[in-house]
Amino acid sequence: MRYYAVFALGKLGNAAPQVVEALLALLKDESQRVRYHAAEALGNLGNAAPQVVEALLALLKSESGIVLYPAVRIFGILGNTPPKLVGALLLLLKNESGIVSYSAAQALGKLGNAAPQVVEALLG
Repeated sequence: MRYYAVFALGKLGNAAPQVVEALLALLKDESQRVRYHAAEALGNLGNAAPQVVEALLALLKSESGIVLYPAVRIFGILGNTPPKLVGALLLLLKNESGIVSYSAAQALGKLGNAAPQVVEALLG
């Protein structure tokens, strides 16, 4: 049921505080599928508030490609570049999951950060 609820919340396009809070709570759900769709929903809402960015940054520590993929992809959409995000994305370029490393490269490109370490990592 949580999966269907979070999926529906993402489709509503409602970024009301209670919706965002509910989605943030669902980022910690035991189900990878629920966490995936909670991250997707937050990205679809386009909310780059500090608490959303911090919660998505926490997902970047996940070992699950299912959870990493939407979190990485969403940073490319939100365009928010806290300093620790670039470092986390650089590490994810080496992730064993092709979709995660691809998404990290894509997010770095969308962020427009041309720092030498970013360029070097993308070329390497």
